[in-house]
Amino acid sequence: MKTYKQYELFKISRFETTEWKHPLHNHTYFEIIFIQNGNGWHTINDNRFPYKEGNVFLLTPGDYHTFEIETTTRFCYLKFTELYLKSNGFLPEQDEWFRQLEFILHTHNLLPGDVLRNEQDRILVTQLLEVLLHESDTRKMYSESIVQNCLKSMLDIIARNIIVKKEAVKQPDRDLLTELTTYVRRYIYEPEKLRIQHLAEQFNLSSNYIGIYFKRKMGESLQQYILQYKLKLIETRLLYSDRTISEIGYELGFTDESHLNKIFRKYKGMSPKAFRLQKRSV
Repeated sequence: MKTYKQYELFKISRFETTEWKHPLHNHTYFEIIFIQNGNGWHTINDNRFPYKEGNVFLLTPGDYHTFEIETTTRFCYLKFTELYLKSNGFLPEQDEWFRQLEFILHTHNLLPGDVLRNEQDRILVTQLLEVLLHESDTRKMYSESIVQNCLKSMLDIIARNIIVKKEAVKQPDRDLLTELTTYVRRYIYEPEKLRIQHLAEQFNLSSNYIGIYFKRKMGESLQQYILQYKLKLIETRLLYSDRTISEIGYELGFTDESHLNKIFRKYKGMSPKAFRLQKRSV
């Protein structure tokens, strides 16, 4: 599979075409794709669904996709790297926003497709795109700051819609496994809410049943799933933040840096420091 790389921190791509000329591919960067007109099919990570005017898609590093165009389609791409998210103080790493970004990174592709469910939010995102494009084209005073804030607002709205989309899936026929995994991801920083007894009360089930059900469906215990998700978050922090390893470990409930190093090396085959250096040198 072809991997597309981008060395610019932020790039806008606008084009209209009747034929998709790219092979199935993935990226080393983020993409927000706006369908400005046309229709056809979009495949993301083996999930195929129709697209139409007004759809918005989010792709994170590693996602793979391709389009099948049925009628002439105009695309607008916002492509940005993790360094752009850190530039000029854009990403306040110590607040809730970074956790929201992590939620997007590790949750959006569980329910793939158009990321906007609320039509009022779709209007807002379209307006933000217009402002972003105008500022990018005109390059006036403070344009760069306005562009970054428009992008941040888009990601905020996308995060809100991902949560709403997941909650809507529960009704009328709820998927217990989806509910459990989404709950774990949302409250990963609040360990008291991830105890078996609390989960049993939250989902109105017995403690034994939750453990047995989760192991049967996922092939691993709930505690193992929580650990693996924490390891994914650690990878995200190592790649997209300048937090020290001690700070990352403390936030995710590890006893100390030595404890985190031991667990990370066991499952990833290298230390967190080596992982950060290796991935950032790519």
